[in-house]
Amino acid sequence: MAQLKQNTTTTWQLIGLSGEEIKAGDSQKPIQFTLDVNNRVYGFTGCNNFNGNFSLDDNYALSFSPLATTRMACPDVKVNEQEVLNIFNQTKFYTLEGDNLFLKNSQDNLLAKFKKIEQQEQIVEKYWKLKELNGKTIEMQPNQDKEIYFMLKTDENRLTGFGGCNTIGGSFELKTGQRIDFSNLLSTMRMCEGDISKIEKEFFKVFDTADNYSIKNDRLTLNVGRRAPLAVFEAVYF
Repeated sequence: MAQLKQNTTTTWQLIGLSGEEIKAGDSQKPIQFTLDVNNRVYGFTGCNNFNGNFSLDDNYALSFSPLATTRMACPDVKVNEQEVLNIFNQTKFYTLEGDNLFLKNSQDNLLAKFKKIEQQEQIVEKYWKLKELNGKTIEMQPNQDKEIYFMLKTDENRLTGFGGCNTIGGSFELKTGQRIDFSNLLSTMRMCEGDISKIEKEFFKVFDTADNYSIKNDRLTLNVGRRAPLAVFEAVYF
């Protein structure tokens, strides 16, 4: 029987819960979770995002750590969010049949059924190094401590980053159609000398302006509407 692999990143969409079929439209976007190469799990319950850790072994055992979730209220969602979270609280075993994943409790009873979905490159949990800003190639400046970058953490949907002189933090929300919304942006207030001051100001403005993104082969662009990219980034792996 096929087994899950620890050295891959795979996303699974919920299609059955408590013996009931889950249909498109039961939530704003598909209820799903991703197992990544770092034994991290993150996903969407139909209302909130969640993240945590997982472990599995060669005997079809699979378990999840307590999950952290965002705290949005979603009265119109048809699927009970707590039932979705209970899947991960109770899972002890799994079976894999083709592109279908079945999660089971300690008594080997079926909790939920998922289907494998085509893997899309992820924008979250990656280190994005700035390469171009408003069409111009970005190079390290003489008075710059480290390179300009940002990360999107699934833990409470946090934005973190560095503009060349100051750090930035805030929140983000991913929406359908590769749309993105940044909010609650704050930065430190160090004085920046030379060209880095202007570069940093333009970089921080990207998060005020961008409303969508595109990603391919570890190359990310943040955009507004259908205009030329505001900024271009490449993923860096340590």
